[in-house]
Formats: sequence, structure tokens, C-alpha cells
Amino acid sequence: MARILIVDRDALVLSALSTAFEERGHEVEIAGTLAAGLGAIEQRPPSAILLSVEDPHDRDWKLFLQEMVVRALRMPLVLLGEQDALHRHLAERQSR
Repeated sequence: MARILIVDRDALVLSALSTAFEERGHEVEIAGTLAAGLGAIEQRPPSAILLSVEDPHDRDWKLFLQEMVVRALRMPLVLLGEQDALHRHLAERQSR
């Protein structure tokens, strides 16, 4: 199966997404910061990346993308948004 890198600052989101992918047989690596995500890519490039974009005006994720271009990394990249909706959903599931 695929090796997925998930980059997000929120531990709850990282846990939920990694569990979902692992239950489907994928290998998952998580990174709590963009710098850690770039380090993970350098050590062992993933098959795909899920990158949280909490603030579309934040420059950090744009720098992350620029680094991917500079390093000529070619892999699927999924930008995650709408964190508030995801947090509500996860909070509801935990309260059950």
C-alpha cells in the first residue's frame, strides 16, 4: 500500500487521519510542523502528502510548496482546509 505523510499542527487531526489510513492498510508518517514534514520527505519520500492549510494567507505552507518545487519532488499533494468542520466532527465522535 501507499506511504502517506500527514502534516498538521493538531494532534487530534493527526491521530484521526493516521488511524483512518492505517486501517485501510497504508503506512503513515505524521509531522506536527512543516519543517518536520520537509525532514520526513528528505529521509524517506512518501507516496503522497496531506498538508493542512489552516490559514490560506499564511506564508509557511506556500514556502513548503516552493521547497517541494525546488527539490523537484513529484508526488500527490492534498491540501486540507475547513479545519473547524473536521474538529467538530472529531469532537462529536470522541464524546460518544
